[in-house]
Amino acid sequence: MKRIIIILFFICLWIGAFSQFSNPTVINRTNELAVREAKYTLNYRDVEGSPYYTSDFIKGVSYLKDGNYASVPLRYDIFRDEIEFMKENRTYWLKKSDILYVRYGSDILVLTNAISDTSQLGYFFLKSTGKNKLLCKKIISYNPEVPPKGYSETIPARFKEEVDEFYIQFEGNPIQKVKSNKELSAIFANNNSALDFIKKERIKATKIDDLQKLFIYLNSQ
Repeated sequence: MKRIIIILFFICLWIGAFSQFSNPTVINRTNELAVREAKYTLNYRDVEGSPYYTSDFIKGVSYLKDGNYASVPLRYDIFRDEIEFMKENRTYWLKKSDILYVRYGSDILVLTNAISDTSQLGYFFLKSTGKNKLLCKKIISYNPEVPPKGYSETIPARFKEEVDEFYIQFEGNPIQKVKSNKELSAIFANNNSALDFIKKERIKATKIDDLQKLFIYLNSQ
């Protein structure tokens, strides 16, 4: 319980640093969802499972780099890595290059360079903040329909939730993916204090609770 309170405290401090905004503004220069579906020729209604973090639009606040913000219901499409909002009964995407961060229900999503293409921005869940940030990338993959073979039946197209990926971002540096204790130790090779803590606390690079404990320690130094 104490660890959870400390985590929330650091996240609140991070939010507070960006909370000095002026009046709300309408987010413009967006792409329409219909254009996206026409481009990708994929109808979500024909696919089993869901590409979304939440099935419905939920309360959210989008904080813009120009100091404004917009409080509108949002829905995060994990598969496309896009956040949708409604305007005049039409669905739009947030313009990533305009966004500083997004408060999505009880979660905070930050934008940083996407993994597959460093020229593109991607959404990451903020799990611990301070000089060192712990980020989580949620992934949903698409498995196309498999036609029947012999006596087998058709396997319908479906969305599949993959294992979360964890990333570390040191102040002023690009994010680094960590998926094993070997990689975690390599990242902190020059930080004996961190290495001692990882060993003493038996930190596992695949467990979010362990990584949050590590980052609370790192950001308290």
